[in-house]
Amino acid sequence: MNKTLLFCTSFAATNEQWEYRYKKWLDFYSKISLEKSQLLMIDDGSPMLPDWPNLKIYNEPIIPTEGNEKCVLFHFNNRLGREGVLNYPGWYRSFTFAATWTKALNFNKIIHIESDTFVLSEALMSYINNLSNGWTSLYCQSQNFPETCIQIICEDQIKKFLKFSRHDYEINFRNKPIELLIPFTNVERKFIGDRYGEMQNLNALPKGIDYAANIPSHWIEI
Repeated sequence: MNKTLLFCTSFAATNEQWEYRYKKWLDFYSKISLEKSQLLMIDDGSPMLPDWPNLKIYNEPIIPTEGNEKCVLFHFNNRLGREGVLNYPGWYRSFTFAATWTKALNFNKIIHIESDTFVLSEALMSYINNLSNGWTSLYCQSQNFPETCIQIICEDQIKKFLKFSRHDYEINFRNKPIELLIPFTNVERKFIGDRYGEMQNLNALPKGIDYAANIPSHWIEI
């Protein structure tokens, strides 16, 4: 049986941002049939943290010894931020910290879904639930590259993820597109979805899609 970690990266400057974006992510993924043992937000030094009764918060450097909590936030003490599309030290640190968390708490499957990304179809949920090997992403048609907003890292790839997490950001990733540098074993193209929030003159999601990425949270109703 899989012990599956479902995580996103986070940063919020206000309580409103926590509620508007990250609470919706937690509520959405708590309710749908995507399998998960724990929901984790990895936070890039936000100046304030949410006070939600069902959320357990750990501040750097504390990592728990058991992964029993359903909803967790890990908070880095300082912010690295994101300087631009190709400069993302905060995201890289948060994303790769999931490898450390996974090793410490003995998860054997990792699902990464960003906080502005939603899995919408039962077909895609079933596909993700049934994956048992490989490091898989979906495909971003508008950008013609792997969709890093949704990734599934199975047990056979966790050591590779740990190795990837030890790379020096400045040497290996600064000013480079991360979508082309992650060592995916599979880029799955059969599901319909895109970064709809980046598309001009679009203010709602198309019908019949499997996922939506980079979208405003008010487009999604729970």
